[in-house]
Amino acid sequence: MNEPEKANGFFAYRQYRELDFVPTGGLRWLLIFVVIWIFCVEQLERLKIGSVLPYIFDEFSVGLRDWGNLGMMGAVASSIGAIIMSNLAERFGRYLCIVYSLLAMTCISIAMALAESWLVISILYVVASFVISSAGPATHAALRDLTPRLGRAFAFGLLSMGITGGALLSTSTAALTIPIWPGWRPQFWLAAVVGAFTFLLALLFYRDLSARVRAQIVQGTRATTGLQPLLAEQSNPAKAHRDGLKIYRDWRTWVLCTSMLFWAITYVGVAMYVPLFLVQEHGMGVAAAANLTAVFFVVFTVSLLGSGWLSDRLGLRKIMTASGGVATGIGFVVLGLLPQGTNPLALGSLFAYLGFTAGFIYPAFCALLSEHAEDISPYAVARAFGIMNVVSQLGILVLNFAVPWVRESYGWQTWMLTSGVLCLGIAASISFGRGPWLRVST
Repeated sequence: MNEPEKANGFFAYRQYRELDFVPTGGLRWLLIFVVIWIFCVEQLERLKIGSVLPYIFDEFSVGLRDWGNLGMMGAVASSIGAIIMSNLAERFGRYLCIVYSLLAMTCISIAMALAESWLVISILYVVASFVISSAGPATHAALRDLTPRLGRAFAFGLLSMGITGGALLSTSTAALTIPIWPGWRPQFWLAAVVGAFTFLLALLFYRDLSARVRAQIVQGTRATTGLQPLLAEQSNPAKAHRDGLKIYRDWRTWVLCTSMLFWAITYVGVAMYVPLFLVQEHGMGVAAAANLTAVFFVVFTVSLLGSGWLSDRLGLRKIMTASGGVATGIGFVVLGLLPQGTNPLALGSLFAYLGFTAGFIYPAFCALLSEHAEDISPYAVARAFGIMNVVSQLGILVLNFAVPWVRESYGWQTWMLTSGVLCLGIAASISFGRGPWLRVST
């Protein structure tokens, strides 16, 4: 048994394959920030191709229709990867899924940089979608392992910053390096370098908690006085695996995760379609539209941390998530009712409001989902986030099918109103999660 008092030096924990104690202090925060950086790099690997699509289109004579078809295949691969690897993350630990996924991402980036045809790029993109989504549930579950319920929403707020951090890293790297190394291939070489560094970082400094410790976190964090003593015996792996499979038979989990279907449609819609909406509906230039969209993401990033801290402070999960969904939905409805050519200052203020309210949704939801899964089985957490990933990918599929049709048939305003209604759906689906709306007094 490797207990902290037996370790000699801060980094002595690295001699163990897994930790049979609950990390505290500096070690806990080191592991948390390693997980957050891994998640940020996962997002970089997912988004890096978007910055160089014009180069790829020109070189291989393909267009948006080809890219859209490839994106749908990638979404299917992502769903499959999330389900398969979330099971492996529960059965064999988070470490193997995370480390091998990072190694695979690095190798795929190198192969992409050497690709000589659209077919090869398409195959690699689908494989990359599988791999990246394979790591997602494991990183979410790893963060849950390291954070007791008191403080978990704030930690998921930090993890959520990996989404915007990865997007920023992808776009800023392209903006800074394309003038130096023109073309799309250098971006994949750079992604391979970042992936290799992160692989070594995870290999050297990240360690799983043992299954025994992961199982007792639920009991300890329910106690108002802190963690209870560790369980006396290691859980039987086969029994733990069967116990974790209960999550798939729990219909409330699937309904709860539809919150992320609504969320994915609206959040990804902002990233993918709002700049085009501003150009076509309000006559803005491309740069001005990008700046207004950036306002959303800057405020959103700050709001993630604030809302996570507030959710932990008040002990509220459902109310924070539902209020964020309702407030964001109202904002999209207002956006859909604004007349064409609205003043950019008014639009900027509205996007700042949307970023602030949207930041209240994700951290509290992830904390709620992890606690919901724990109430079913401590071995169901990664699987719950795998379900969340599948539902999110379904939302992205719906988005890519629906937006062009709604835009052509009814106009942009109708789509913004639809986004508002979908955000309101978050408040309804969140009610199916286990746990009270208000903090229970003890």
